[in-house]
Amino acid sequence: MTNPMDVKGRFYEELDLLIASVPQTDKLVLLGDFNARKTAFNNIRQTVQTELRNMQDSWLSKKADETQIFADSNNVRCLYEALNTVYGPRSSGSSPVLNADGTKLLTDRKQILEIWAEHFNSALNRSSSITNDVIDRLPQSKWYRIKYRTDNKLFNIRRMQAATKVKENRIRDLLFADDCALNATNEHTMQLEMDRSSTACDNFGLTTSTKKTEVMYQPAPGKPHTNPEITVKGQTLQAVHKFTYLGSTLTNAVNIDVEVNNRIAKACAFGRLHKNVWDRRGIRLTTKLEVYRAVILSTLLYACETWTICSRHGNGSSIASI
Repeated sequence: MTNPMDVKGRFYEELDLLIASVPQTDKLVLLGDFNARKTAFNNIRQTVQTELRNMQDSWLSKKADETQIFADSNNVRCLYEALNTVYGPRSSGSSPVLNADGTKLLTDRKQILEIWAEHFNSALNRSSSITNDVIDRLPQSKWYRIKYRTDNKLFNIRRMQAATKVKENRIRDLLFADDCALNATNEHTMQLEMDRSSTACDNFGLTTSTKKTEVMYQPAPGKPHTNPEITVKGQTLQAVHKFTYLGSTLTNAVNIDVEVNNRIAKACAFGRLHKNVWDRRGIRLTTKLEVYRAVILSTLLYACETWTICSRHGNGSSIASI
């Protein structure tokens, strides 16, 4: 049977017999038009992929501009939200949490929610013997509200270049939400400030956690380092060589070596950006550079206005930028 029409007729006869043999309860899916144009399908697919890549490119470029604006205006909340959006979703699941006495690691989601509810209930619903009238009569000292980097000129680095150093303000404590950092020039003054802070917390029904409170001594250049002994209600606080406050790492060496190394490590840990940006085809190189400047450099230079930079730090930052 060489006639094409005979071959086609024979094929449909066998196809009808095959369909008739299939039970009515079963489903038979037939792909018709066996001479479909594969080229047309490939062209349509290529057009759709091109449009999707252009949309991704435009979206990333817009997000990079938004992230840069948030970083320049020191809008931390919007900056973190923009960074999380660019990095992409995290893996699902909740992190384990220790119970109240710190002896058991909780992994069940229900138990974690219960322990957090218990924690906030005990922290926020404490009784206080201080009335509002007493609070209104408390003496007020001069304070500075820092919302932007240039507020009150506390972080004016050009003052360090002045020939004559004039002391205008002395900051004794730094308050941010529920975190408090006390500053003092010697161990005796620090103990007095700690005692006053502990007494004030007791008056308002608050508790100072000795496990979360640390003390660090920063000696003057050329002076030996000694661990200070600061106590709270007879309990000695842990003396540390470094700790992190508001995302910045402070050390007893009174330099920014550790902070710069941490910033470089965080900036180099691209993580999910490899999959979402760097390795994604169809995104222009200029868009990737915009994301790099907005995301990576913002992470690297976080809080840089408080740094005292040496030549070695500039070299490390240049290496990270490359």
